[in-house]
Amino acid sequence: MKRMFVTPRLQGGGVGRALAAAVIAEARAQGYETMWLDTSVRQAEARALYRSLGFDVVSSYYELPPELVDWLVFMRKDLGHPAVANAEQGSG
Repeated sequence: MKRMFVTPRLQGGGVGRALAAAVIAEARAQGYETMWLDTSVRQAEARALYRSLGFDVVSSYYELPPELVDWLVFMRKDLGHPAVANAEQGSG
């Protein structure tokens, strides 16, 4: 997931959660088994949203310039095997 942003006047109303859930659902439908993202250490609300959606903090998944090492937080979500996810949703 990359570059998700909700305009400030709509923040706090569930728009970000709905967007993230839609991206996760589409990734599963496309057959992805893992989703990765990174966000700033200053984005506490985003990090809390991602954690609530099942993302875990992980080590960097790409090499960073030294000035960014303490600036970014990397997260990962296991989307499950597509056949299992479909069965859980009752569609396969």
